[in-house]
Amino acid sequence: MLVIFALPVLVPLPPGLGAIPGVFIMFWALQRLMGRATPWIPLQLAAKPLSQSLINIVTTRGLPALERLEKIFGKPRSGTQPSECEQKISCLVAIGMGFLILLPTPFLNTLPAIVVMLIGFSLINQNRRLLWASNLLGIVLFALIYSGISFGRDFIIDEFEDFYLDLTQTTNG
Repeated sequence: MLVIFALPVLVPLPPGLGAIPGVFIMFWALQRLMGRATPWIPLQLAAKPLSQSLINIVTTRGLPALERLEKIFGKPRSGTQPSECEQKISCLVAIGMGFLILLPTPFLNTLPAIVVMLIGFSLINQNRRLLWASNLLGIVLFALIYSGISFGRDFIIDEFEDFYLDLTQTTNG
């Protein structure tokens, strides 16, 4: 499910549409974190058919990418299956990546989607090394984007305060 929900984000989407797969990624990762093996979907949503245009995009663009990635990551290696704790950590990282996909950051939704896909492939293939690599990549990516947003916010606030002080000094003096 994580791979399927991350696929549409790899295709350039109009602004705001990345929030839909981001919510589903967070929702499914939260369900996995709580121990569900199969996804729960509300009946109203499960009854709605997928649009033909979405199916065409996924099959023409997403499936070839999926096949290439499966060739790269191959079959599971014996003795390297991730533990339940490692899978739960991956769910937390996937929730964080889903949150980053929700943010209106231009051109930055693809990177969290790639991390989610890597987590999904590592869980499918029971590949512990890939799981740890994708978790580490997700944590670093989350830290970088969070620090960039935090720094940008602080920079804007400081500039606004300086502008306001200059403005009040010129009007008072």
